[in-house]
Amino acid sequence: MPGDIARWWEQDILHSLVRRGIHLGPQNIAGKFSGFTEAWVQEDFPARSLKELMQLVYDDEGDSTTTSPTSVSSLRPLLEQPPNR
Repeated sequence: MPGDIARWWEQDILHSLVRRGIHLGPQNIAGKFSGFTEAWVQEDFPARSLKELMQLVYDDEGDSTTTSPTSVSSLRPLLEQPPNR
């Protein structure tokens, strides 16, 4: 997956987590580390896979309060293209 699309996914997933009340960046457990602002406590949201996190974004797409210029629906044509080799 191209880096810019991966970044859009990351931002949309984080936005979806925050919408569900998940606190990101808990410093009281391990302090600050590289990527701590994208971390959360497992008990708050026990994600089992990346696919599960991506499904949060798909679920939010129909919600009119979720607007992102990089929404997954706008990226779907790019995601369905075969990779350039």
